[in-house]
Amino acid sequence: MKHVALVSAIVLGLAAPAFANDQIAQSLGVQPGQYSQIELARLKAAKDFGDQEKFADLMKLFSGDSVSTQSAGTSQGHNQIAATLRVEPGAYSDEELADKWVTFNGAR
Repeated sequence: MKHVALVSAIVLGLAAPAFANDQIAQSLGVQPGQYSQIELARLKAAKDFGDQEKFADLMKLFSGDSVSTQSAGTSQGHNQIAATLRVEPGAYSDEELADKWVTFNGAR
């Protein structure tokens, strides 16, 4: 009996996050399993704050219908590193600039 209860608890524990994600997806009017947990959280936050424009932008971004500019050189630090490397800030992602920075400083 204890074995059955333990196995049941483990199965429920593993299924709970997926079930919660499905409930959130349904509350947002999207297909369960279509978005990651983080994407669902961002969509839910936009909806909870009543920001329909942000919600629509996130839906476009997550569906692949638009291009993300989140790492396209909009931060001051990104621009400073790009200037130091003498490259166009918008031409490289943060990861690419970091890689160039490491190479530039001889750490590789």
